Amino acid sequence: PRPQAPPPFTRERGGDACFRFDAITLSGDKVSLFPERAFGPILWTTQLPSNDGRIYLLAQTAPFGRQEHQEAVLFLDGQKISSASVEPSSRTARFMVRRSDNDHDRSYEIRLAGGSWKGTIRAIPRNRPLTIASLCGDDGSGFPHSDLVANVLAHKPDMITFLGNQIHMESGGYGILVDQHPNERAALCYLRKYMLHGWAWRDALRDIPSVTLPGEQDVFQTRLWGDSGKAADVALGYGTRAQDGGGYMMSPELVNIVHTTQTGNLPPPVDPSPCVSRISVFFTDWTYGPVHFAVINDRQFKSAPKDLLPEANIKNGMPTAESFRSPPPAQPSAQLLGQRQENFLARWAENRGDGSKFHILLSESPFAAIRTLSKTSPHDTTSETPDDIPAMDFNANAWPATKRNLALQAMKTAGSVHISGGQNLGTTGQYGIMGFGDGPWFIATPPTTNSDPTRWTPAPEGARRRPDAPKWTGDFADAFGNQFTLHAVANPHDSGSRTTQPDNGATGYTITTWDPASGHATLANWPCSASPAKPAPDNKPYPGWPVTIDPASGKRVN
Repeated sequence: PRPQAPPPFTRERGGDACFRFDAITLSGDKVSLFPERAFGPILWTTQLPSNDGRIYLLAQTAPFGRQEHQEAVLFLDGQKISSASVEPSSRTARFMVRRSDNDHDRSYEIRLAGGSWKGTIRAIPRNRPLTIASLCGDDGSGFPHSDLVANVLAHKPDMITFLGNQIHMESGGYGILVDQHPNERAALCYLRKYMLHGWAWRDALRDIPSVTLPGEQDVFQTRLWGDSGKAADVALGYGTRAQDGGGYMMSPELVNIVHTTQTGNLPPPVDPSPCVSRISVFFTDWTYGPVHFAVINDRQFKSAPKDLLPEANIKNGMPTAESFRSPPPAQPSAQLLGQRQENFLARWAENRGDGSKFHILLSESPFAAIRTLSKTSPHDTTSETPDDIPAMDFNANAWPATKRNLALQAMKTAGSVHISGGQNLGTTGQYGIMGFGDGPWFIATPPTTNSDPTRWTPAPEGARRRPDAPKWTGDFADAFGNQFTLHAVANPHDSGSRTTQPDNGATGYTITTWDPASGHATLANWPCSASPAKPAPDNKPYPGWPVTIDPASGKRVN
């Protein structure tokens, strides 16, 4: 209950813009009421049905005070199913329906604090192609992304995946509040940024199953080597020096809030034990239609290279020592996914998943450092140079190479395709393990917004590239010595990269289609401004796509 006479709102904290509204009324013939535009008390929902008859559903609520005990109630086809308390820190209510007929559309409603949110649990797609839309990297500058949302929905996706950095530090113009101790204001700082993401996609997500995986920006970092959940050393500040040493700069409570709000509609983790710092985990799997999915957190257990490779003098994830040019020496103690996730992927690779036709691994970053910089001017990140060489970017999942290859071998055993967020670059290709073309295929989605564009424009031309393909496609090794074959790339400064924001290069989204009848998958990266519903030339993907593959054999078929 609110006090009858609130005390004066102090401004003594300094620097804050403080304001409060109380008992607002609007009247007059110039005022119109649109109840459907209300934002709260339920802000949006995310849902995920599975072939085993379960439904996982999360309601993101308005930021009630932590002391307010709110109860949300779920109705399915008009029948009350269960209730859930609003978790006071993340402001979420989570539901799991254990037995449901997911072969038919089901209507649902969630009631909370006098409000109601309604949507549809769609019938699981069986015996027909499945379409997945994927996005990542939104700094909020295009909010509310009405055109992008319409373009994505024009593909009629069966599922939408958001693969990292749903927010950036600058989202909403609010700035950030960094604190390694539990802090309610830091939690609200995150939630109000994340609300921009939910507000943009809420009408789509009420009816379309979705997966959301947090990236480094979501936990208020620009680089993240989670080091099994340890706390970063912030004794000298919260900048790149703290990040390079590994660990989380924010409190376990804040990181757990991010994990809950973004992954709370996923099935329970297969190994739910939290890290020693009490940071939660979310790696899991499930089957939806013809696909057996797995999700991993490819940053939480990753080792920081700074202390393991002191001779590299690593700053902001990049070696600055002039002598450190060749692939780094092996570091037996260095981790990429960590033992727990490696064990999980090995089991998942052998599991046929309720007769599924395809395996898909979802994560935040590709397993290769697909980025080039000028050899003589490594700080020139704006344009292609004649001496571009692969960049040794430790922020990519390219190091340590032995652990990278272990993950790829599990995906190869499964016949899996890797869909990931990107290093601000949309790409499609095939990983190499022992040689070119012997690993799984991947597609990295371009970012929704791109204030820090990267490129792949190496000076040497790619070997064995397809006829008329750009010189930077074909067989390559990254700066760590990892092999891969690139089939398509949307370079920000390539004249073929269409975008409505020329200085915000090569933004876009990914559409993949999985046809159980043929066993083929079609992979494509699209510009933000394009959709199949638009007239030419905005009715097709970026040059080089689509790419159609047979995941079982590892071959391209178009």
